[in-house]
Amino acid sequence: MAGYIGAEQRFEYTVIGDPVNEAARLSDLAKVSPGRVLASGTVLELAHLAEAGQWELGKPVTLRGRTRPTRLAVPSRPDVPVQPGRRLPRPLRRSRRMIGALVLQRARGARPEPEEAE
Repeated sequence: MAGYIGAEQRFEYTVIGDPVNEAARLSDLAKVSPGRVLASGTVLELAHLAEAGQWELGKPVTLRGRTRPTRLAVPSRPDVPVQPGRRLPRPLRRSRRMIGALVLQRARGARPEPEEAE
């Protein structure tokens, strides 16, 4: 769920829900994982095939505060550092936008629409 929350003196836009909690737990786990980048298998199932092909599925783990296991995914190639002032490659910029949209759709309980091939 996404929306405004708070009182008149402190009003802010936020997102809440299971997908947001899962992302926070994956972020915490990534801090102590090699490569420091993790995603859930569910996100990969919803990702474009070109993006999903850049990841490897790993073992399922039960994240803090959750009852069902989450299948972890890690990038299949070494992380390429981005130099300051340099933009990410187009597929990665697009994937970042897609993941944000998917999180909001899942928070609203909507199913994502199939993506058209480029």
